[in-house]
Amino acid sequence: MRNSNIMKAAGRVARWVVSPLVLTCIALFWLHTPGGQVKAEDSALTFEGFHDIADCNGIVGWAWDSSQPNTVIFVDIYADGVVFATVPADQFRQDLVDAGKGNGYHGFSIATPESLKDGAAHQIRVRIAGSNIDLYNTPKTITCSQHQYEGFHDIADCTGIVGWAWDANQPNTPINVDVHIDGHAYVDIQAPANQFRQDLVDAGKGNGVHGFSFPTPNSLKDGHPHSIRITFSGTNIDLYNTPKTITCAANPQPAYEGFHDLTNCDGIVGWAWDANQPNTPISVDIYDGATKIATIPADQFRQDLLDAGKGNGVHGFFYPLPPSYHDGHPHTFSVGIAGTFMGLYNTPQTINCPVGSFEGFHDIADCNQIAGWAWDSGQPNSPISVDIYDGNTKFMTVAADQFRQDLVDAGKGNGAHGFSVATPNWLRDSNPHQIGVRIAGTNIALYNTPRTITCSLSGAKEANATPSPRRLRGQRGTKDK
Repeated sequence: MRNSNIMKAAGRVARWVVSPLVLTCIALFWLHTPGGQVKAEDSALTFEGFHDIADCNGIVGWAWDSSQPNTVIFVDIYADGVVFATVPADQFRQDLVDAGKGNGYHGFSIATPESLKDGAAHQIRVRIAGSNIDLYNTPKTITCSQHQYEGFHDIADCTGIVGWAWDANQPNTPINVDVHIDGHAYVDIQAPANQFRQDLVDAGKGNGVHGFSFPTPNSLKDGHPHSIRITFSGTNIDLYNTPKTITCAANPQPAYEGFHDLTNCDGIVGWAWDANQPNTPISVDIYDGATKIATIPADQFRQDLLDAGKGNGVHGFFYPLPPSYHDGHPHTFSVGIAGTFMGLYNTPQTINCPVGSFEGFHDIADCNQIAGWAWDSGQPNSPISVDIYDGNTKFMTVAADQFRQDLVDAGKGNGAHGFSVATPNWLRDSNPHQIGVRIAGTNIALYNTPRTITCSLSGAKEANATPSPRRLRGQRGTKDK
């Protein structure tokens, strides 16, 4: 009986005695189950990071390995469970330094891919590269369209149509706007929104080059109300504050006025304006007899016009008389409103400018330059121009307006009568060329012209490399050809 009890007790103890082989099997099983991975993942505890932002502009965050505080690590960025980028977390952030995260060079930031801007929802996840370790605050969901339009219709009146428009997904790329008038489905006007506005920069709208402004079409100035609606180009998306309605009176008939003040051997002077558009310059036609010789804007400021109440005073004109009219013959000049037969008050006027007031000298013609001087002693302080010839072919007209002290010393007006131009390369063909200089628009040749040069591209030789003595005092300085 006692032996029997002893055997029963031994059996109960035997249930808790396990062989070494069984213990080994249990240990291996424990290490290969999820609960047994704690020791294997101890290194993951040194990683740390945060997924700050995921939106239609960018994906931003930071990550580091606290066991290697100054060593850059990488992160994998997923969209809908698929890695689309692996980037270094190596951007400096002061907030990380302040928080004691190594040297602070642990930030990352990338632009949101265009492929995700399709109007669908996408899950963005960030992990330590090559692992399943998520950053805090990940994943995030974004829904982005290809375009993120924003704009404002500021003004529509009888002067202009003004506003701004941009695509926040392309912040520095200008877009267009479509203008629909009176409810038209079709586009009446398409305009680029590409004008710089400082207020847009101040408001954080890209580079500020998103404004538009254009004149109100004359077709809308008929005394009737018109609706102006502006949309982002190619869409039915309205700008804020559109449409607007305007009612503009028809443009009044012009009320022209002007005066032909003076004609002399220097030029033709006067003024002209439209009193119904008092601050808008108009143009005038100038005639020699029945031949129109020029159309010029009446857009020069004159204080006397402003004092007389002629708009903003910017209605004067001056037409320099061409040298060809210094020919000793009478010329009758008339001035009228451009495109009409309406002459100004005090027109026409007749003048006779004598020949022989021109003077000049052809100093140099070589493989480097063509130089000299010319003036009209009847207009001693007004520069004139010269024509430069190769033989009988004119190839250049230049102003004789360079200052030369020797001309001042010789009593030639204000001395601003010199000219100097580089010898054209096409003359460097190893052939002789006869270079002549004349008063522009005439056959009046300067003294000491023509001169012959022979130049090559590789090395220049000229027949007249040394200029003749300049004629300044006591000689006319020109000759008739």
